[in-house]
Amino acid sequence: MVSPAKAQASDAARAAVELVPIGRVRSPYRTPLDAPRQGAFAAVEALVELEPAYAPGLEGIEPGERLLVVWWAHEAERGLLARPGSDGVFRMRTPHRPNPICLSEVEVVAREGASLRVRGLEAIDGTPVIDIKSAAAEYDGWCGLPRELP
Repeated sequence: MVSPAKAQASDAARAAVELVPIGRVRSPYRTPLDAPRQGAFAAVEALVELEPAYAPGLEGIEPGERLLVVWWAHEAERGLLARPGSDGVFRMRTPHRPNPICLSEVEVVAREGASLRVRGLEAIDGTPVIDIKSAAAEYDGWCGLPRELP
């Protein structure tokens, strides 16, 4: 018979997820305290530097486009689930959570080789980038439904 602790550890191992960063953020924000609370308050530009192998994935991206940058808050507190007198982390957008995966909608200022110069990214310098996606509503189904039928 397998002990409950071993079964739980075995279940966790089977559920393990591996993420490989595709690049890093170069930002004027040096610590989490320097960074704005949300990307909407990030007025300065940042650079999303991809590993050269991922550069072909930037093909077609133009200045002015809106993208979703998925990043790993590597300095976040991972054991925090709630603050006294506050809501739990799953009701908030705080980076402090068991899996500190963050999502920022950014505006592309320029594409420079394997890098994107963007506005609206609150990640600190050195932050691992997990993925980049289009933020176009028509692709993601974010458009509202018609209020009246034709």
